[in-house]
Amino acid sequence: MKSGTKKFFIGGAILFVSYNLFNLFNLIFNFMAARKLGPADYGIFAAIMSLILIFTFPMESIQTVICRMTIKFKVGKKDYEIKRLMINSLKRSLIFSAIGYICVLLVSSVLGQIIHIDQNLLILAGLYLFGTFLIPVTRGTLQGTKRFTSLGLTYIVEGAINLGLGILLIYLGFGVSGAVIGAVLSIIIAFFVSFIFLKEILYLKTKEIKDDKKISYPLASLIAVTCIVVLMAMDILAAKIFFPPKEAGYYGTISYLGKIIFLGTWGISRAMFPLASENYDKKKDYMPLLEKTFVIIFFISFAVCTIYFLFPRLIIGTLYGEQYLIVSSLLAYPAISMMMLSLTNIFVLFNISTNHPKRNYIVAFFVPLEILALSIFNSSLQEFSITLVVSNMLLFFAMVFVSLRKSL
Repeated sequence: MKSGTKKFFIGGAILFVSYNLFNLFNLIFNFMAARKLGPADYGIFAAIMSLILIFTFPMESIQTVICRMTIKFKVGKKDYEIKRLMINSLKRSLIFSAIGYICVLLVSSVLGQIIHIDQNLLILAGLYLFGTFLIPVTRGTLQGTKRFTSLGLTYIVEGAINLGLGILLIYLGFGVSGAVIGAVLSIIIAFFVSFIFLKEILYLKTKEIKDDKKISYPLASLIAVTCIVVLMAMDILAAKIFFPPKEAGYYGTISYLGKIIFLGTWGISRAMFPLASENYDKKKDYMPLLEKTFVIIFFISFAVCTIYFLFPRLIIGTLYGEQYLIVSSLLAYPAISMMMLSLTNIFVLFNISTNHPKRNYIVAFFVPLEILALSIFNSSLQEFSITLVVSNMLLFFAMVFVSLRKSL
């Protein structure tokens, strides 16, 4: 087995296992929270978490860019530049998170009225910004230096704390507030754990750091990954706006099960990214990595979609309880939608890793298109779900055409 292929499978396996342990913890948390909170309150919590994903886009985009820049410095044997990048990025992230939280304080009242959520819950959830702006810097550095085990452990820590603390607070009577507090504390603790894993870089002599250079984040990369996150999270928020609280809560359950496909295959595409970047920088063949990643993610996603299609009532009834069976017939739709988005994400990361981020601008075009489509086709949860499937399918085929037309 070639060295690059071996690294891909080892890195992919480590991230696949660790990130899916993180997903398992979140899965158990969501099942228990849905049963305890009920459809209406669970719908509120699901909307808050979707809002967090949308408004904290740097969690994905900054991690991707930091990883890409770290790889460049690593290939050039400039470890001191990795430290400079990390420290300066953390400073910026802290400033942006503070500014972001001030914005949350200013808009929480109006936003709460639009999506029918208490203002105080939004203010509490805003604290999550500090974790989501800081941790992508350390995780991106771990990913770029191919420390997959350490990177995976940060996700396991976050998931375990969120499950234990969040459920404890819910059962103690804190309700949605308890669930939000658990999420906030889990990501902050995970950040400090990731920081510990980078102590070797932190111990580099500061006299080697050149502070006169400016760090620039490729705009196309930031926009593309941001749009993928928005497309992944916006459906629950849209459902909260267009449907009554109970219906939105019902939809939140099948939407989360669909997102398991995207989140579950995340580690595989993440393992491809630094290796494809390294091959590109060293002028080696990187197409086999794209092919292997696509095949693996396709078959995993297809298998999950098939299970959802064949046993929807069993899955919904077992995991969430009988009160949620009303939406069991719709379970396959968000699964197919997330399968398409997962496959699209492979090409987004591939284009960034091979220094062609501008190919990803087409993703930005589909964000307003999907918002418009959902605002028109929402007479029922079924129509709403089918609209998501069609939109993400069109995006996938468009992304394949743009990426491969210029790569082959």
